[in-house]
Amino acid sequence: MTFTLTSLLKRRHVAAVLLALSAPLMAQQPDMQLAGLRHGTLPNGFTYYIYDNDDFQGEVNYFLYQNVGAIVESDRQNGLAHFMEHMAFEETEHFPQGVMKFLRAKGQVFNALTGTNETQFFLYNIPADNQPLRDSLLLVVSDWCNGIRITKAGVDKQRAIILQEARQRNTLQSRIAGGIAGVTYNGSAYSTHNVIGKNEVLRNVQAKDLAAFYRAWYRPDLQCLMIVGDVDLDACEQQVIRRFSHLKQPKHAEPRTTVTIADNDSPLYHHFTDNDNTISSVGIYQRTPIAPQQPGKDSPKEELLVRIFNQLMAQRLGMIRNEGADEFVAATISYAPLVRGYAQCACDIVPYGGRERQAVGQLLSLREAIRRDGFGENEFDDVKWRIYKELKEILSAERLGTPDNWMETFKQHYLYQTPLTTMRQRLSAQAEQLVELEADDLNNWVRTWMDDRNLSFVTYATPNDRGPALSQEDFRGLMAEARQHPLMPTSIAPTPQNLIDFDIKPGKVLTETTDKELQAKVWKLSNGARVIYKQLPEARGRLYFTAMGAGGQEAVSPADVPSFSAMQSLIMQSGVYKYNRNQLYQWMSGKSLDLSLNIDNNFDGISGQADAADAEALMQYMYLVLTRQNFHQSVFDKFVERKTYLYKSRNLTGMEAVEDSIRMLLFPASEQNPTENEAFYRRMNRADLPRLFADHFGHMARFSFSMVGSMPAEEARVLVERYIASLPAGDASAPTRRRSLDFSSDKQEIKRHFQVDVPGDMGEIEIAYNHAVKLTEKEEMALEVLRGLLETRYFTELREKEGATYSVGVRAEYTERSQPRATLNIHFTTSRAKVDYMKQRAYAILDSIGRGLFSQDEFKKIVVPLAVEQTEGDSKGADDTVSPEMWLAIMQAYSDRKLATAASSAIHDPQASIENLTPADITAVARKVLTGAKHREFVVTSLPENQRSWEKQ
Repeated sequence: MTFTLTSLLKRRHVAAVLLALSAPLMAQQPDMQLAGLRHGTLPNGFTYYIYDNDDFQGEVNYFLYQNVGAIVESDRQNGLAHFMEHMAFEETEHFPQGVMKFLRAKGQVFNALTGTNETQFFLYNIPADNQPLRDSLLLVVSDWCNGIRITKAGVDKQRAIILQEARQRNTLQSRIAGGIAGVTYNGSAYSTHNVIGKNEVLRNVQAKDLAAFYRAWYRPDLQCLMIVGDVDLDACEQQVIRRFSHLKQPKHAEPRTTVTIADNDSPLYHHFTDNDNTISSVGIYQRTPIAPQQPGKDSPKEELLVRIFNQLMAQRLGMIRNEGADEFVAATISYAPLVRGYAQCACDIVPYGGRERQAVGQLLSLREAIRRDGFGENEFDDVKWRIYKELKEILSAERLGTPDNWMETFKQHYLYQTPLTTMRQRLSAQAEQLVELEADDLNNWVRTWMDDRNLSFVTYATPNDRGPALSQEDFRGLMAEARQHPLMPTSIAPTPQNLIDFDIKPGKVLTETTDKELQAKVWKLSNGARVIYKQLPEARGRLYFTAMGAGGQEAVSPADVPSFSAMQSLIMQSGVYKYNRNQLYQWMSGKSLDLSLNIDNNFDGISGQADAADAEALMQYMYLVLTRQNFHQSVFDKFVERKTYLYKSRNLTGMEAVEDSIRMLLFPASEQNPTENEAFYRRMNRADLPRLFADHFGHMARFSFSMVGSMPAEEARVLVERYIASLPAGDASAPTRRRSLDFSSDKQEIKRHFQVDVPGDMGEIEIAYNHAVKLTEKEEMALEVLRGLLETRYFTELREKEGATYSVGVRAEYTERSQPRATLNIHFTTSRAKVDYMKQRAYAILDSIGRGLFSQDEFKKIVVPLAVEQTEGDSKGADDTVSPEMWLAIMQAYSDRKLATAASSAIHDPQASIENLTPADITAVARKVLTGAKHREFVVTSLPENQRSWEKQ
């Protein structure tokens, strides 16, 4: 469960996330203390980590890790670990009114989740200077450990909510996971212990059952408190010792054992069918035991090998596709953690219809080639150094890590005694380890697990399939064939270092000026394009650029829509000039550059970046992409075949059919918005693609480039004249063809109730308002407050009081692209019997909030956090370090005349402040958005049980 009142948490993400390799629980060992860390274990077995970290000044974060999840349950208890997570937010010893009520009243950001092996509680962003609140929240954590009161009223309330959550989680993916668990986990306890639990257990569990589970498993030897942020170590540690030393260990504590999965020497087989499955596919899965970690040892080498392996497998599949040799619509191969103590290599394949044997055989042959001959040094080194550069880029950041990263670090130490190091130390160690890795290290590691043991073969069928396309015996036969005929790597013709082997007539900079606001050079080019260049030390040896030109999808005539759709998908998909994609990949080996083209509603865009040493290579590549784009017939034919197959294979029953019907109601087919069907794909004409590409990227006079880099302006100007100014000028005027991209139905109201043959007792409600109305900046803020008020009221009334839904999603958006438009969407699930009542309640609450029937306290709880967020955003001054990407956005906006000044990325009306909003502003914007808006209401319910034909195997 996740509860946040605002988007207050804006955390930085670290690219290299710790891989949670698993091992049995071991005794505490002495470790090197991390500076600023207090770590200890109390006599009762309770463990704590208190980390004073300067990166989180002004805030503190509390995490409670409970080393108990669904796997400790008996069959008659399945679901109780998750149920206890919910009960933690009900009445406790020191919060008889309910922890949930207390946390929401304080505006506290919190989260909780239960997994197969663990339960975790999170209290984020607690003000460091608010000691009373910190004391109260530590008391909440203490109550979670040993003070939860399990009452009949609380159990009945959470039972209703959890049953709604189970309905919400009853998706195709969850049914797939449950359906194949028997072979994935080879009949072990992991096969049957799903987190949400069994419905019969959830419906019948009593307070005494939960109390017994709580006493048995919520105990100090399985609990770990982590405090991360701006803390006084001495004072905080003494408080933790006082607060948690009273916890008592049960007299006859059941041991927390590690579940093992038996090996299977021959492949296990399962045929999965589901009425909601939209396409036939195949899965080949290999389970791998992970050797127990030695206390005090880390495993950066294996983490790196996993990362390299996954990238190399993706590349091998890409090479097969680039050659047009693929027998599959889609395929992925990846290695990842499975459950504690195990990892899994998963190969998922979507074969073309009638080519199942060929597709599975191709992937098995690729697997056999990797197992037998491994990866080559060149492909290994390319990925290795690419990852090395990524690590170095991350390490160049001033700060690394989030509170969640630290929680993961402390969790790994708590479970396996991995060394306690900073993110910087860990990533630096990975970089050093990476330098030493060789291809043989990877190939030897792969051979330790890639064999014929612990395999499972799963076929996934659609309602239209008549029995499994491949049997267990078929799979065994294909494995034998693969051993005789491994799929060797594609032979790639050599690619010259310089892609361009012909003369380019350079253009010129006609005028050069200096923009004082941006402190940047402005060049008007001979082909009509304009370039703004800013030398930026923060670019750290790299060049970045972005360009936008008038055009976009609005400039496409209705007759060209099918071919345009193909062109947009196939840009750079079959190579450029005389080089195919595999040759281009080989050419990029060892280079650090990236180029992309995109087409949005109104504009055509180009963007790229490279190390300064590769800047000219990037410009050469861009020149060829824009002037020598290839749309090979074979690649085009494969694309059309793939799209046609996916359309013909679509599911015409279940939720997929309902969603298709809703799409047609909302966006009816027309000349401007043709239906993508077989006729649409037949209208795609490869001969149109070069013309359409030139329409969008052959008119440089329409483009404005923004560029930042660490190189001097004089060097950048040479590249600009040689490669950008030499591009075709084309027509400087904006395209005259325009089509409206508002394909929505012109009906003022659409209401539909669908009954669908899906499992479970399900009711789903979607209410939407869409209004072409212009909002001021102040009204935009008021719309966001309206959204927050609705979400809070729905949570309180429909979830907490009614227990009739798990969550209600409220989305409010405003855009001025193409034309001003405000939208408000409300979505939730409930039971079939409660659909009509819940729909009425949803409208009643919307009407109540819209008429201003909310308290000042409700209003403040939404406005205050938003005001803090706005103040924090506005407080960033001109002296703050601005990233190259941010500078590009500022410069592009400036170039497009969307800003009055380049010193800021937005113009703020002095009155347009969250703090200046009043309840009257909320009611006013509600009237403006809702009155006269297009109204849509969709209700989907499952068929009564006696009318269902649904099945799942």
